Amino acid sequence: MDYRSTAKEVVEKIGGRENIVSAAHCATRLRLVIADNSKCNKEEIENIEGVKGVFEASGQLQIIFGTGAVNKVYDEFIAIANIAGGTKEENKEESKEEKAVNKTKNLPESKEVLQESAKELYSPLKGEAIKLSEVPDDIFANEILGKGMAVIPKEGLVTAPVDGEVSTLFETLHAIGITGDNGVEILIHVGINTVELEGKYYKALVKEGDKVTKGQPLLECDLVGIRNAGYNTVTPVIITNSDEYEEIELTAYDDVEKTNIIMKIR
Repeated sequence: MDYRSTAKEVVEKIGGRENIVSAAHCATRLRLVIADNSKCNKEEIENIEGVKGVFEASGQLQIIFGTGAVNKVYDEFIAIANIAGGTKEENKEESKEEKAVNKTKNLPESKEVLQESAKELYSPLKGEAIKLSEVPDDIFANEILGKGMAVIPKEGLVTAPVDGEVSTLFETLHAIGITGDNGVEILIHVGINTVELEGKYYKALVKEGDKVTKGQPLLECDLVGIRNAGYNTVTPVIITNSDEYEEIELTAYDDVEKTNIIMKIR
């Protein structure tokens, strides 16, 4: 993707520089406050290269690019629009989640690769397993970041679902990306909109680049504190390179332990 060209098109389709009040980004979305929304052409924005979706929420026009792309589009966007970016806190969620979600995707060269034995993922949390469609956030529920499932946690210890490496650890500690030795790329996002907590109630037990083994503790979360602060603790577990696989099978429902396999990937 030509990030500068994409950013330039976004500026044009939202009504030009003069129509921009402010800009920020989270893990996957460019978040814009617009002076006059009637000047925005959502249909044309959706047709811009790299755009995965457009919607309005919380008084913002939110344009989905995904992790690994949104921060690059954002940098070009504020340069072209000649505006100051959002606060560090506003930007943390997008810049980190993008790293975890939008990695370079190399499709398998043959069907034989896809038909190899299933890759198994274990639950990173003890709790109640639910379908991704039940998560109260459209980005996750509509599988924009990838297929997967979610866990309503009963305890706050997050563990590695596979052997692999910590590919991304958000500064706000609310989400972590794991690249499995089996090639599966996983995003564990503890809670909804919990980037706003700026790391409060979270403790990292690993750092980016660490090698981890299945069941190894990754994060500690104060679930009571998070809930008392007004946030839903449902935790999406996303396969961010879903398009490399033919099938992602959910194998656990209702109560799950960390010893339970929750997904099989083929």
